[in-house]
Amino acid sequence: MKSRLISLLLTCAGLNLARADFNPVALTPGSYSYGIVVPASTPAPLPYCINVTAGNGVGLGDNTYYEQSLYAPPGQTGSNSGIPVHNTVFTNINNANMTFLMPPGYTVNNELMIDSTFTSGTLTFSSATAATNLAILCTGGGGSLTVNYTVTHSDNSTETGVLSLLDWFTGGSTVAWGANGRISSGGGYDHYNSSPVNNNPPYLYANTITVTGAAPIVSIEFDTPSGNHGNFFAVSGNSAGANWTPIPVNAASYNVMGIVPAAIPYPVTATMDNGTNLAGGNALNTWFEQGFVPGGVSAGLPASGSVFNSQSQPTHHYQMGNYSTNNASSLT
Repeated sequence: MKSRLISLLLTCAGLNLARADFNPVALTPGSYSYGIVVPASTPAPLPYCINVTAGNGVGLGDNTYYEQSLYAPPGQTGSNSGIPVHNTVFTNINNANMTFLMPPGYTVNNELMIDSTFTSGTLTFSSATAATNLAILCTGGGGSLTVNYTVTHSDNSTETGVLSLLDWFTGGSTVAWGANGRISSGGGYDHYNSSPVNNNPPYLYANTITVTGAAPIVSIEFDTPSGNHGNFFAVSGNSAGANWTPIPVNAASYNVMGIVPAAIPYPVTATMDNGTNLAGGNALNTWFEQGFVPGGVSAGLPASGSVFNSQSQPTHHYQMGNYSTNNASSLT
């Protein structure tokens, strides 16, 4: 009898041990109502997503440009602030016949900078293009400046001159786009304007160069800056008539990351601080997945869909939701 009692007690003890852990209970996707966690695959946050600022170069002081929908997602106030989305064509706000194609991606080198650090650089065309006039999409950051330019044709002939870049707050008839705001390397928005029209500073300008049409053009080199920071983004060409059309530029032409990229589509549908009001700029604080911050291995929530142990109660195990879709429920 005694041996049977001991055996029974051990069996009961084993059952208690087996039930000591609290394991995840699978939830259906419909259990979640909002996406509030920024996935690790989202473009890196400031300052990791840039290596210069348009206004201060490698010093990362002053401010820089940001992509549309960084401040707020499409449909919300402020979503249009910033410069046009990467790899899209926009129309010069002061010349309806002139369009520009933005750099192909903002998570990589996305502009050609010419200043005291980067003393020369070349915008190489994807293919030789015939033109008698060129429009350069550019701006002067931290003040105005001048640069020398050399236009090279397919027959190796060249044309030279001097290009003057206005400061990004000067304005005037050569303005091609108004960014309606800029941002610091620390993430603070500056000169933000909620206007639905992009005609407020800081600006991008269309500086024109007249060239001969004897042979197609293959590149434009800029060098020997005198002044501040020259920021070059795109080129448009005119061979005859009134229309200026985009001239695609090789991505290798860009030497720095000066534009803060936006996550497209927007990575969350609500935030911890503002709920579903996503038109808050700096007020949009929320959770992010581990790996979102480069080098910050332990910062953030556990990986999407992973199981983790409670820090204070190691026998409690939880499984996170899928961060690429709704991943949290609201009780408000």
